[in-house]
Amino acid sequence: LHTIRTPGAVHSQPHPTPAANPPSSSRPARPATLTGTPADSSPIPAAPLLRLTLPVGFWIPAMTTLWLAVALGLLARLTRDGVALARLKRGAAPFEFPNLGALRRHLARKGLRRPLAVGTSGRIGVPLLAGLGRPRILIPAAMANRLGGEELSGVVLHEAGHLRRWDDWAALAQQILAALFWPLP
Repeated sequence: LHTIRTPGAVHSQPHPTPAANPPSSSRPARPATLTGTPADSSPIPAAPLLRLTLPVGFWIPAMTTLWLAVALGLLARLTRDGVALARLKRGAAPFEFPNLGALRRHLARKGLRRPLAVGTSGRIGVPLLAGLGRPRILIPAAMANRLGGEELSGVVLHEAGHLRRWDDWAALAQQILAALFWPLP
């Protein structure tokens, strides 16, 4: 057998031998093409097979190095953002409002076991839950001055929902997984 290679296909045909395939006439036999038709009726030329071969030992270290470099970069950015959030939390001023004591008791009855600390900061634009070990609900200073007690209770209740569900730890786990599995959509 001899092999005809074309991009995407490999075809095998038997070798012609003088005893097996005697010529039917004095004319030389026409070479067969991939379709088995005579060569003079629109043959399909056999294209050379283009091969780019790099040793397996090249690709595995290269891809591992790329994955590791991007993952470490994303983890470094996550660490930097965590440090910035800790600074923001430390720089926030403690905040008390008339309904906060009653709100703490209500949340304790509803199952909130984590401490509820509230602060204000002029460096944020929206309320947020900051920190992991001892989280603090931060409210923008302009919002804290503008809203009344009932509205502030609503804001703190919303952020306390994140605290009760442990959303801060879930978000950290999601960010770590996203950094480690960055090539996946």
